[in-house]
Amino acid sequence: MKQLTSPSQDNHLWNSSQRNHAVEHRASMAWSYAVDDDDPEGLTTPSPSTWWGALVMRSVTIACLLTILGAALFHIWSQSQAVQLGFEYSRMVRQNKVLKAENFRLSLSVAKLRDLQRLHRIAKQ
Repeated sequence: MKQLTSPSQDNHLWNSSQRNHAVEHRASMAWSYAVDDDDPEGLTTPSPSTWWGALVMRSVTIACLLTILGAALFHIWSQSQAVQLGFEYSRMVRQNKVLKAENFRLSLSVAKLRDLQRLHRIAKQ
């Protein structure tokens, strides 16, 4: 297969129809180079010039955005779950303190009811 060279490099080897064909071929390639307006040095960045390249570029961009969105939503969900579990833990600690106090009160009541002097007094009556 013959490699095409740039018309500006070999003007004497190219006739006008070959030159036009080469220009059309290069214009129809999947990637062309567009100069960025914000780039003062004139460096070029690739951009898609066909529908297929644009479709691939859009698909990759959408996939990246969806991945970032999914990661952000997962992070928010996991943080809200951590906060919710923290609140539940605090509620359980308070409930544990209340139950321990009630258990202590009930154990005192049981000790008072088992007091031998009380039992003797009840038996005598």
